Amino acid sequence: FYALCDSLGIMLWQDFMFAGTVYPGGEEFFQNVAIEAQQQVIRLRNHPSIALWCGNNEIDEAWHNWGWQQSLGYSSADSTRLWNDYHYLFEDLLPEIVHQYMPGIDYVPSSPANGWGRAEAYQRGDVHYWGVWWGAEPFEKYNQKVGRFVSEYGFQGMPHLNTIHSFTHPSDRHLSSPVMATHQKHPRGRELINEYMARDYRIPEEFDNYVYISQLLQARGIKTAIEAHRRAKPYNQGTLYWQLNDCWPVTSWSGIDSQHRWKALQYAIKNAYDRFLISYTQQNDTLNIWMIGDCLIDRNPELTWHLITFNGDTLASGQNTFFLPTDSSVIATKLAISQLLPDSQLKNNVVLTATANHYNQQLTQANHYFVAPKDLNLPYQPNIQLTAKLNTHSTPNTWQITLTTTQLAKNIWLQSTTDGHFSDNYFDLLPGEQRTLTFTPKNQTLPPNPIPQTHFTCTSLGQIDLPG
Repeated sequence: FYALCDSLGIMLWQDFMFAGTVYPGGEEFFQNVAIEAQQQVIRLRNHPSIALWCGNNEIDEAWHNWGWQQSLGYSSADSTRLWNDYHYLFEDLLPEIVHQYMPGIDYVPSSPANGWGRAEAYQRGDVHYWGVWWGAEPFEKYNQKVGRFVSEYGFQGMPHLNTIHSFTHPSDRHLSSPVMATHQKHPRGRELINEYMARDYRIPEEFDNYVYISQLLQARGIKTAIEAHRRAKPYNQGTLYWQLNDCWPVTSWSGIDSQHRWKALQYAIKNAYDRFLISYTQQNDTLNIWMIGDCLIDRNPELTWHLITFNGDTLASGQNTFFLPTDSSVIATKLAISQLLPDSQLKNNVVLTATANHYNQQLTQANHYFVAPKDLNLPYQPNIQLTAKLNTHSTPNTWQITLTTTQLAKNIWLQSTTDGHFSDNYFDLLPGEQRTLTFTPKNQTLPPNPIPQTHFTCTSLGQIDLPG
């Protein structure tokens, strides 16, 4: 893992293994910690990918804001002793070991620096923002609650359907089943997903469709957060979402489930963390089209945008060149929404798509919808055409999938009767657009050639049966 991060230039925040509880003091315990900490720092110190050592996760925050002293019945003397032990362990012992065995590397005693309910949390240090999810605040709050370094935030989505099939019988596959409840460890998880889903999507009655939309919901939320953080550079210079993967089949905050299958979140994150990113914000009558670049040279890209109907008719378009400095976030152009959509009913039937190019090379592309997914008048039969052929040269043992459509197909959901991985999934396909991707079978077990017509299937958001 560390060697791979070294080779790819991925910087790591490395925690010591302390989290979310109070730890014993005493000389024997401290000696034990010192030996383990020395061993781990020495083991990892030659990896240039390590950017930071952190003493613990959320213990300082918990001590000051979670009411442990009262709930656990600590006396004043207990509290003083425990805090002195905490201070010695995380602000004396561990930083001294880091300084001695890996000099020059940064160390922080605890994460976050301040709780997300405090104003100073967004002004200095790092913050774990859980107003979305724990606080049930809307996704739009991510655009306001931007700290200097947002080191934890997240939202739940259900695992891949094949993973659910691995721990259920058909009779278990409904939201109120005891088996599904057992594989949801958050006390309000199911209720929160439902509450958020009702805000942005129409809630489906069919279980498979509910799994699909729960993943779209998760991806929508975390994509909103990452874009807000990246737009805020250089004020914000770090965003770490919770979480990458699972160790158990569960409805959770992960982008990759316990059987290594990608959820919609993982595909969305891959795009949201790309070197170049187009992002949109609406302020009253103004639509801002942002361009974020992590490149280390200045550029003068060309932005091209089109407002199109779901049937592919172009209603408006524009083009302009803008300056993108090194490692920056800028507004590439501003559009008046009232001029784009003189008829307010249009907002339910159009998409704005923008592309940034530099010397005829596409840097990035992104779409914007003016209303929530539940309010879009999506085509029920967008006429998606899918072809598949076996790759024999460039990427052997994979299938090349090509898709086209005559109408907007939003959040295309690709599935295969052979277990494996699609290089892209849950994406929007615009009218007249062609998208080519690859499918890599798990265990290199290829589908038969020629491929049966039903081996690869795709569904879009407008095609699933929804109430209303």
